[in-house]
Amino acid sequence: MTASWSYNGFEFGGDNYLRVVTAAEGFDMPQVRASDVPIAGGDGSLGGIDTLDSRTVTLTVEIAAESQAELYETLAELRRATVHRSDDIPLTFQLDEALEPMRLYCRPRRRNIPHAEGRHAYGNVTCDLQFFAPDPLIYSDAEYTGSTNAPSPAEGFTFPRDYPYDFGTPGSAEVINAFNAGDAPAPWTAVIYGPCDQPSIVGPGGNVTWEGSLGEGESLVIDAHPARRWVRVGGTSSQFALLSDDSVWWLLEPGSNNVVLNSGDGNGTVEFRWRSAFYGAT
Repeated sequence: MTASWSYNGFEFGGDNYLRVVTAAEGFDMPQVRASDVPIAGGDGSLGGIDTLDSRTVTLTVEIAAESQAELYETLAELRRATVHRSDDIPLTFQLDEALEPMRLYCRPRRRNIPHAEGRHAYGNVTCDLQFFAPDPLIYSDAEYTGSTNAPSPAEGFTFPRDYPYDFGTPGSAEVINAFNAGDAPAPWTAVIYGPCDQPSIVGPGGNVTWEGSLGEGESLVIDAHPARRWVRVGGTSSQFALLSDDSVWWLLEPGSNNVVLNSGDGNGTVEFRWRSAFYGAT
């Protein structure tokens, strides 16, 4: 199997010998944005915090056809798929059958599709495509989900009591084991369904707690992607101001992650969604 690709409905590579990707660049580790400071009057630098820059990838595609009309239509289809846009949609790909399908969220930035003269009817037209990805991470094409309920409040007891004391039954709920098969921290999305008060999504190293209340049939959507980090009732009405002061945003670490839903009244359910995240695809 050769690498297969798809962007905005245009399929290329794979077993399609008329749309062959001959070169792909920019799919390994993205460029690092360093904040080092040179040591004045001395050797070396003071090492700062390294962050990842946005990613630019390029593809070289050889387009062939069995007729001039087919060639023109294929090139027109490629042009329609790579028009200017200001949002990011997935470029999906599978580099090898032993590797899982992946995706990169990006937009076209440069394109060179030459005019297909008659002499190209039974030959190849070389097209150069460049995509810009503000988010440098590469994700599994598969999206994973888990769901659970908030633990019910523990049963208490009343005084006076005789020894030995029975402290009641503690509340319990299933833990979502969110496995990130990649090597980079992965963002997540949670949809919490009411009725419930003060729901909180707790994961490795943090919690996102909303101090509002959801009624029957209402939902709260939390998007933990660092570029967004929004909290919306019904996915539309921003409720960020109601986040608790002790909320700490967190991401899914590589490997297994335990995720739970808590709430002030022991009600509510959550649907938790994520994709594995990778620094590079190669």
